[in-house]
Amino acid sequence: MKPSLLVVAIFTLNSVLNPYIATGQDLSGKIESHVRPLVNTNNFSGQIVVAKGFEILFSGNYGLADRTVKKEVLDNTRFQIASVSKSITAAAIVKLQENELLSYEDKVSKFIPSYPRGNEISIHHLLTHTSGIPNINRFPTYDSLSLHPQTPLSLVEHFKEKPLEFTPGERYRYSNSNYNLLALIIEVISKKSYGDFLKEQFFKPLEMHDSGHPSERSGFENHFTTGYIPIGIDEVHQAESLDWTVKTGNGSLFSSARDLLKWSHALFLGNLLKFSSVEDMIAEQVENVGYGWFIRPRHGERQYHINGRSPGFSSIVSHYPDHELTIVILSNNYAPVATNLSVDIAAMYLGRPYQPILKGLGTITEKESTEILGTYQFGPDFYQPNKVLEVKWSNDYLFIDWGVLYNRGDQRFINRDYWMNVSFKKSASGE
Repeated sequence: MKPSLLVVAIFTLNSVLNPYIATGQDLSGKIESHVRPLVNTNNFSGQIVVAKGFEILFSGNYGLADRTVKKEVLDNTRFQIASVSKSITAAAIVKLQENELLSYEDKVSKFIPSYPRGNEISIHHLLTHTSGIPNINRFPTYDSLSLHPQTPLSLVEHFKEKPLEFTPGERYRYSNSNYNLLALIIEVISKKSYGDFLKEQFFKPLEMHDSGHPSERSGFENHFTTGYIPIGIDEVHQAESLDWTVKTGNGSLFSSARDLLKWSHALFLGNLLKFSSVEDMIAEQVENVGYGWFIRPRHGERQYHINGRSPGFSSIVSHYPDHELTIVILSNNYAPVATNLSVDIAAMYLGRPYQPILKGLGTITEKESTEILGTYQFGPDFYQPNKVLEVKWSNDYLFIDWGVLYNRGDQRFINRDYWMNVSFKKSASGE
């Protein structure tokens, strides 16, 4: 059976076997009632698009693109998409592979002869974050670097002499530097700038008119959102500005939800790349990672997704292949609510259980919080090794280093800044 017919057959069978799939007005009502409390508490503003195949089931714009001038979010409003950019960078590499201009097993030294240990690091290692190259975003100089225009070459020069953290291929460790280096390789092979190559190969043919690299911003500033970060209980402040070229390859692109729906359609339901190439991208290469995509089941279903978060913005593109379901959410709020919303919207469509995000969230009295106030220490395997964290109470809310904790009851909370679940459990000694 041809791949396209197979997808249709699987989707038809699934629809028959699952009578709870939500469509039309029912789905729209559920999404609206789920999202509005987040908008009203300044936890979400942005775009949401949900599609089954090429049919748009839901499209909504929420909140303000710019709070200073009260500019509303529209269909063509452009958002920085952060690490969602990686799926497009990876597709560019796959396109070069299709054109026999590189192989996944080619070493970096083939394209950049001067790169230290480049004869050990392959394109595959870069695509899957298994190269051992340290993450440029963690460098002490990164903040100052982000204040000025950068190129893939200038970024690579910034980390190329750093020692590898492990032997290439030995293990997985997420590093944005991998995709800076891939952007440079794209430029070396194509003899075009990273932005021009993407425009020529993808954005222009797919009529993604609201998508591009920072060089495409000129003259269209009114179409762009301003990014915000959560402050306190329900306020937001404008995020500090940066030159987005500092994220070239790994997080520099801007787009709209409708453009990214076109992108998902072209990749998974169209002929943007050969079927075998798409299979390469969504095959689990290492630890739920493909080429520019994560492969993580949700609700018992296959799911491919790529999410992003950069100062002032969060984003996700999620695709459930067996249902031809695509969910795109872009937000100009640094709180990563987009990912949670995507999971919940999929649950609504599939007829699976979900919990209203803000139901029961709120305050806690000082007396109720007494038992869990104090200082805690994480272990050496935490992403901030041995991190010491203080839990404080103020004005009916708990706070940690990363902001307010919304109370969910039973000593369970949601941290607003990272939208992560936080829970407290007693040890055997009762502490």
